[in-house]
Amino acid sequence: MKNIELLHNQAMELSDLAFLAKKKGDLGKFEDISLQALSLEVDAANGLRDQFHAEPTRSILYRSAASIAIDCGQFRQAEILISTALMGEPPDEIAEELRDLLEQVNFRRHLDLRGIEINSNEIQLSIAGKAIGFGVARGEEIVGRIQSIQTIFHRTIERMLNRPYRKGGSFDASIGGVFVSAPRSGSFAVSISVGLSRQSEQKDLFEDANNSPGFTNDESGVVDEVLTCLSLLNEVKEEELLQRIRSADYFENFLELGYELAPNGEDVSIVGITTMKGEEENRLEFRRTRRDISLAMRDWKARMRGERVKIRGYLRLADTVKNNYDGRVVLIDDDKKRYTILALQKDISEKIMPLWSSYVEVTGTYNADGYIVFENILPSKQTQDKR
Repeated sequence: MKNIELLHNQAMELSDLAFLAKKKGDLGKFEDISLQALSLEVDAANGLRDQFHAEPTRSILYRSAASIAIDCGQFRQAEILISTALMGEPPDEIAEELRDLLEQVNFRRHLDLRGIEINSNEIQLSIAGKAIGFGVARGEEIVGRIQSIQTIFHRTIERMLNRPYRKGGSFDASIGGVFVSAPRSGSFAVSISVGLSRQSEQKDLFEDANNSPGFTNDESGVVDEVLTCLSLLNEVKEEELLQRIRSADYFENFLELGYELAPNGEDVSIVGITTMKGEEENRLEFRRTRRDISLAMRDWKARMRGERVKIRGYLRLADTVKNNYDGRVVLIDDDKKRYTILALQKDISEKIMPLWSSYVEVTGTYNADGYIVFENILPSKQTQDKR
């Protein structure tokens, strides 16, 4: 048992080093060290392979080894490790985590192009979850998401052409089109391609719209823009997304379409997108849920209307600002969303500071910059219903 513990500790030390290498952008070093860590953790787990009584240690070690295998792209080995762990008697909680890892492995395989050629003007859209079977899926979970990604492409093309936001009517087919292939065998994955007409005036408009490094005046530029915007939405970076889109109407529409595309929980747990740029394969695992995006949509609409709002959470940060207000306070709610509150120094000293680091309810009004202008604060009880 001591030898198993020693192997595990060495594997964890190497995993930490691999993480640091990846953070520094040294992917070659990350892969080399991760493979070393994987070898050690597999040896540690296999030391308890036939000792089914050694739970939860046995399943924890296999779970750890499978996680490392996924990190360094060894998906087949991860499948074997997860299956070996589930052959025993892991505690229910760990068994569920192992099944989640297996879902990740299957989804990563769906994201792989698996020998299928994809061009720079295409994406591969993959969907995973309990409503998705072997090459089949519930229609309502698939059709709407395909329509959403098509509309995202249409709107992105119009925005990049500097066209005014279209509040009705159809996409102008003379610009080009968005095309969908048949589903892939063995998973639910489709290819979606973009085609643009070659009108010279259209190319000029794309050049006028180009403010992004590495932007190209062709279909691949549209694909890159869609992937970048979806990544920002997935990473809860609405302010950066708004700065990139530069239009309130297009931004609100993108949130709505992102909501339709997003996972809804268990039935669809991940929506994945794979693209090619040169010989480099890029992947996005879109995991932000519809519920979370709906909260972002609510906040955006409240901001646009200058609505009075009540928010609950913990007061965490404060500093001074150069405007009519004396200070800025940050509140973090139960969903980890950050709100910036502007307040006068008198209110900060007399009302806010006495409740510092407490769970509170703040009342205020959104201003045009997206900040909440402070009105009142009260102690509050944290809700137990996280839904």
